[in-house]
Parts: sequence; C-alpha cells; structure tokens
Amino acid sequence: ISLGVWQLQRLAWKSALLDEIAARAEAAPVGIDDVAARLEAGEGWRYQPVRLSGVYLHEYEARMPSATPAGSGWRVVTPFQPDGGGSVVFIDRGLAPARALEAGGSIERPQGPVELVGLARPFARHAPFTPPPDLSARIIYDLERAPLEAILDAPPDDVAPFMVSLTPSASSDARAWPRAAPPSIDDISNRHLEYALTWFGLAGALIAVYVAFHIRAGRFGAQR
Repeated sequence: ISLGVWQLQRLAWKSALLDEIAARAEAAPVGIDDVAARLEAGEGWRYQPVRLSGVYLHEYEARMPSATPAGSGWRVVTPFQPDGGGSVVFIDRGLAPARALEAGGSIERPQGPVELVGLARPFARHAPFTPPPDLSARIIYDLERAPLEAILDAPPDDVAPFMVSLTPSASSDARAWPRAAPPSIDDISNRHLEYALTWFGLAGALIAVYVAFHIRAGRFGAQR
C-alpha cells in the first residue's frame, strides 16, 4: 500500500513536470547560452525552443536507423558550429528514407551560414542492449553523446551538453529530406498510475490470501 501511495505521489510530480515542459515548448526561442546556463543552474530547460546560427559540419554527419514516413531509413545527426565559436552543438535534423542517403540521393546539406530553430533535448542514456556504434561508417544506434563525440573526434569540453532537434518551419521544402521529427511530450513515459494500481492490486491479493488462510484454519468465527 505504501508503494502504491508513493506511485500516486510520483504521478502528481510527473504530471506537473509534463505540464511545465509542454508550456516551455510553446515559449519563444532563446539562445543556446541561455539553455546552457539553465542546465548549469539546475533549472528547467528540456524542450526549450532555441535559435542558433552558424555552419553545419557535414563531414561528421552521423545517422541512426529509424522508421520514416517513406519506409525504413535514418535519423540524421550533424554537428553544428555556432557563430563566434564556442561549443559544437549536435543537431537532430530529422528523418530521411534510405534512398535519400544513397549515392546521388536527395538529402539536403546546407552550405555556409544558416539559422536554425529547434528544441533543446538531452542526450540518450546508454542502454545495456544498445549495439555498439560503427564509427567508421558513422552509424549510431541511439542518440548517445559518447559515439557522436567519437565521430567528431572532439573532447567533451568542446561539445554542448545537450542536443537540438529541429522543428518544422513554414519555409521548409516538403519534398526535401531530412524532415524534422522533434520529440514530443507523448514520448515521455508517465505510467505511475499503472504502477500504483499494480501495487494496490498486489496488496489486495495478499489480504485475500491472508483472510482465506485463516478461514481454512477455522480461526474466523470460531467460538471462544
């Protein structure tokens, strides 16, 4: 029962957090320095819209197997050097079908200075069953920081502690790849009500077993 109550408390906390993140995702874009300052101060920053300008480092482009609207394909991740130097930011550019990354494919790789808008997001945590990256082919299997740094061949201090996932814009060419596929609030797990019901169900089952045991032993209703 205590575990069930604890999960209800977690449910209230997670629901409030998701409401905060949803409101932040609708806020006006800020600079990457502001996001870094919030992260350093322990303040809310996930899914904060950001605006940055600089150049892509396409020679270090990485890709991750992923389903796309056009079938199997890749999520394209490219390092980005902001204007004025500073830490390199890894940009999740979105999804592209396999054919778009083949020789002569139709993937876009903007050259020269560009301005981007996206959502700040954390790197993925390493999972024990994630396959190791193929660094020579620049293929990763999760949005982890270490493989991307290895592909870039850059020390951790030269890489921003967060990623940016591009968001769709009105000026985007609907025929071009990759296409922005930023994370959404729905991607964040919130199963605490399910966990609470599980614990309460186990408690109820144990109580039923306890009562049944004593009934069979003749303890309930026995004459003194």
